[in-house]
Amino acid sequence: MNRFAFSSLILLAACRVLNANAGEQDNLPIPQPISAVWTATQVCMGLTAESLQPSSDAGKIKNEGAIEFKQFGIRYKIPYVPKVDKFVLKVVLGDTSRRVIDNYILISDQDLKAPFGAVVVTVLPPAITNVDGAFAAVDTLQRGLAQSSYQLIHRREFDDSRLGRGVEYITPNRVGTLCFPTSKYQFVTPEMGIKTTGISRFFVRGNELVEVSYIVNIPESIPAADQQDFVRREMDRYLAGLSLTEPAH
Repeated sequence: MNRFAFSSLILLAACRVLNANAGEQDNLPIPQPISAVWTATQVCMGLTAESLQPSSDAGKIKNEGAIEFKQFGIRYKIPYVPKVDKFVLKVVLGDTSRRVIDNYILISDQDLKAPFGAVVVTVLPPAITNVDGAFAAVDTLQRGLAQSSYQLIHRREFDDSRLGRGVEYITPNRVGTLCFPTSKYQFVTPEMGIKTTGISRFFVRGNELVEVSYIVNIPESIPAADQQDFVRREMDRYLAGLSLTEPAH
């Protein structure tokens, strides 16, 4: 095979890959509509409770299918989620119940139902000055929330081409709770008749910790050996909606 023919084959293969990827993007389902957006306050210590007020930005968020934390330069476009008819978003700002400042985007499909997805932006305390320190704090927190179930968690560090160094936690059988994802882990019970896995990814941006967490429903057709890969692919898709801009001052 001459050099020209070889180059032509390489170019053809590359075009096929690009076209396939474009087709996959085109074939992604359209995200479900956002039916309600609430500004929420929640109590997660002891008896859990929350109060809801209609968000003044609800119209804009519904139209764009996305929500912003302008002060942090973070925008999140809500993705398609299987087996969901509509989205209900709850926004919690400036929560200090964990003795840090947390800001939440909580994603569910009913007003009073526990979230199955979340974006959390936490202002790191001054004592944490680098990524290693932040990830050590994350690991301490996950151990505390999971307690004896921590041994079930699959942890790994990785590099994301857009978001930088990250740490991931995959937890079989985890389910959402009212204060998900920063509350104690709870798990599927046999009577629920479902199969789920929790996945969380953490990144550091300046003095903020960004967490994206989801409870992923596992189809019966996915063998046990393939479930982690399936959950990671779902999270890759969910994470694609997170974009970073310059924080508003």
